[in-house]
Amino acid sequence: MSAKERGLHALEDLTFRAAPLFDRSETATSQSEAGVTRRWTRWAEVIGGSELLRRRLEYSGGARSIAALLDGAGVLKASAEWTETFSWAVVAAPTVTQPEGTRPELPFVEAFDSVMGAVRLYLLAAHTESIGVLAAGAVADLETGLLRRLTYLANEVLGEAFYKRRFERVPVSAFAEPYAAGPETTEVYRDFVDDLREGGLAWMLEKYPVLARLLCQEIEQWVHQVGCLCRRLVADQHELACWLGNATPAELGWVVAVQPDCSDRHHRGATTMVLTLVGGTHLVYKPRGCAGEQLWARAVGWWNDLGLGSHLTIQNVLDRRDYHWAKWIPAKSVSTAAEVSAFYERIGTILVLLHALCGTDIHFENLIANGANPVLVDLEMLLNPGPNGYGKVERTGLLPQWQAGPNGSRYDLSGLGADESQDRGLTGHTWKRLHTDQIHRVAAKPAPPTMDHRVCLDGAYPDVGQFLDPFSTSFRTAYRCIIEGRESFCRAVTPDMGADCPELRVLLRDTATYANLQATLTRREYLADGLDRTIQIDWLARPLAWKGSGSEARYWIYEAERRAMEQGDIPHFSTTEWRAIPHINEEPGLDRMGASRNGETAVRQVAVWSERTLRKDLNSALAAIEDRFPGSLDRLAHQNGGRGQPGHGTKRANLDPA
Repeated sequence: MSAKERGLHALEDLTFRAAPLFDRSETATSQSEAGVTRRWTRWAEVIGGSELLRRRLEYSGGARSIAALLDGAGVLKASAEWTETFSWAVVAAPTVTQPEGTRPELPFVEAFDSVMGAVRLYLLAAHTESIGVLAAGAVADLETGLLRRLTYLANEVLGEAFYKRRFERVPVSAFAEPYAAGPETTEVYRDFVDDLREGGLAWMLEKYPVLARLLCQEIEQWVHQVGCLCRRLVADQHELACWLGNATPAELGWVVAVQPDCSDRHHRGATTMVLTLVGGTHLVYKPRGCAGEQLWARAVGWWNDLGLGSHLTIQNVLDRRDYHWAKWIPAKSVSTAAEVSAFYERIGTILVLLHALCGTDIHFENLIANGANPVLVDLEMLLNPGPNGYGKVERTGLLPQWQAGPNGSRYDLSGLGADESQDRGLTGHTWKRLHTDQIHRVAAKPAPPTMDHRVCLDGAYPDVGQFLDPFSTSFRTAYRCIIEGRESFCRAVTPDMGADCPELRVLLRDTATYANLQATLTRREYLADGLDRTIQIDWLARPLAWKGSGSEARYWIYEAERRAMEQGDIPHFSTTEWRAIPHINEEPGLDRMGASRNGETAVRQVAVWSERTLRKDLNSALAAIEDRFPGSLDRLAHQNGGRGQPGHGTKRANLDPA
């Protein structure tokens, strides 16, 4: 066998072992009965038992045919496109060494110097006509985003390889803690990353084919998404300049800086980005439609036109159908207690409007405290009623709500309740003493919530429990305005919508569920063979195994989730995608999650509003605030002369004295 033939055979083997289970076809060849047993046992553990696994596999060709693939034999159903990227970005990439001080502070980032050199050339070649809209600093920001993803995926594998190399050279490093705290040296580390730059990375990835696939997918997605951004900027720059008012379009270097990855990844790595234009103007790019933002703007416009309370502020958007631009809303502090009161007065009105539109998912990241103006962003989850067809004020996500962490802790990530003290009970890791022989990984908790959603006065963050009077007063006012003018509200908010569904989001599972699973999948045991990664992802398929819950629609939903997870994405369903799922109309509960997201939802929601529901909903809101900020209701009762004071036999149904 020639060297070329050996190389092709090695690439074919790498490609096959990197492939997910369901991208493989059975052959008559069997390689390892032990491998089948081990994987079947592990799969049963993930699903919840052998019987549940058999039931789940009825939707994927049957347990017998699937089990035949667990020995590692088989053939690919289709060619793998990522191998071309592997060839030019990893195997054939010329050796490049970035100048010291130009790399971001990331673990083993030097290992990707040659890869990034090849990616840079490929990006320029692929998007020659539009890449010039980005200044050098903006390109560097985007490259840092890519490097952050590459090192995130590879750091455990690279770290383990470095530890072995270091032990061979410096046996005393086996005493990890004292060695990590010792004097700084760099000889072993420099030799290690030099080897990786000069072809060692390709050799290492032969042992971890799944990691090779994931890295190449990241590169492909990044090139594609940067290209989309540039083409859209070029196409829209004159209209953007007029819309922004103070931005002058320029053919070259219009965007001077980029903050990438400002949202979860969906649809092949697409994320929200914040751009800084020449002159300092900030612009938000969101790679999705803005039907939710437009719906919210109509609701706020209806309220502002009444002129009965504080004026509400929205994030202005420029709709481009498949994507949109938004004006940057910065977090600002206030200077007086009156402004804090005005902030929470507006929050009371916003909560009512959200409730009227059956809005959900307004957690702390979707609220910005722009001085005395609370501003909502990312409004994909409007017109999202509960199982009974109606929304609940507690479901908005704006009100405080305790969640249980895995370690027994409680935390609150709501728009009104989240703060820097929240402990989600999760433990990740970070790397210390980067670029030295003493580099080591330590346990670390995720970063706490930012406080951009909380109104800030003199460095402090007064909570809503301290301002229940303006909050509850505005809640009653807005609620009664909708009761008295429900027809005009519905006409204003849902003009000509009727039974047509706007393009919104269907949230099947909590985003944290997907994110935690993606983090688990970066462990070395899931990076060596695509079979093991598939089995771990199949935790999401548990509903297919439960008695009486499996269906063709659920199978197709899971398949969409699985494909997204294999792409490194957080699965995302739009209402259009949801309605296109085969057999979805055979499951009314699932069908309703997409089909009922229309103007009739808002009409039905406010049609039942009355003074009784006002008291009920306000009591629910006050109870949620009291549970998060104890003493809030006592303070309110004192301000109201002692009426309805809790703690003295007051029932929840009578918390609101009005």
